[in-house]
Amino acid sequence: MNTLNFAMPESSSAPLTRRVIYDRLHYLLRHLLVLIPTLPSTLQNYLIRHFPHKRLPPAAQVTYIRNTLHVAEYCPELADGILATIVDRVIQIDVSKSAHAVRQTLALPSLG
Repeated sequence: MNTLNFAMPESSSAPLTRRVIYDRLHYLLRHLLVLIPTLPSTLQNYLIRHFPHKRLPPAAQVTYIRNTLHVAEYCPELADGILATIVDRVIQIDVSKSAHAVRQTLALPSLG
């Protein structure tokens, strides 16, 4: 059985930034993964279902991707599903942006 001796994220005296919150959540999640052997299958479904919508700001997309990739580092059985979801969503965003650019181009009067 794995031990629960993970390094604790920054002390509670540090300012409470998003990074500190994310580090604490990852710390908790690593512990839960050790304690609950069936958690990876549930977690993968949750991560996919709650992936940010393509219309949300890029900062939300990047933050979610960064954190899910971090999960893949300490839960390698989720890595393939996480990477596949990221690629799928990036393609969806690209197609959406390309379609929007085409619509804008077609709406412009011809030059010439």
